[in-house]
Amino acid sequence: MRALALVLALLAVSGTAAAQEAALGAPGPPSIPPGDDVITAMAVTARAPYAGMLLDTDTSIRWTNRLSWYRNELTLTNRLHSREISAITSSHAAQMRIAEDSYRREIDGLRSDLRVQATEFASSAGNPWYSSFSFGLVVGLVATVLVVGFVAWALSSSI
Repeated sequence: MRALALVLALLAVSGTAAAQEAALGAPGPPSIPPGDDVITAMAVTARAPYAGMLLDTDTSIRWTNRLSWYRNELTLTNRLHSREISAITSSHAAQMRIAEDSYRREIDGLRSDLRVQATEFASSAGNPWYSSFSFGLVVGLVATVLVVGFVAWALSSSI
């Protein structure tokens, strides 16, 4: 049953496949023995071993050769496509690895920059500007001047 379905499918696409093979320059199945196919349709009531179609000897040999040729061609095409797919898959895997390594290096660089900034911020936060000696000196001088000025003003206004 499957063989009959395969034969019918091959007959249905044989014209299209032959045109595609001719356009691509791909060889078609050899016609051994040479000649045209002779197919006789058999009716259900006709005297034959089965209902369907009856092939002469040369036609059956040609169809057998074609089926064998197409099976081998399908196997070779399948192998070629599986090799192409594996090459493409390995290429994509290599590209993915390169991109992941690049992103990983970029993330590590950004993390190290962030650590440096955090360290600088922590060191500057430990010694704020208002707790430095120079700030204390300036505030002390200003406060002293204000106190002396206020006392001088208070003494001058009370007299």
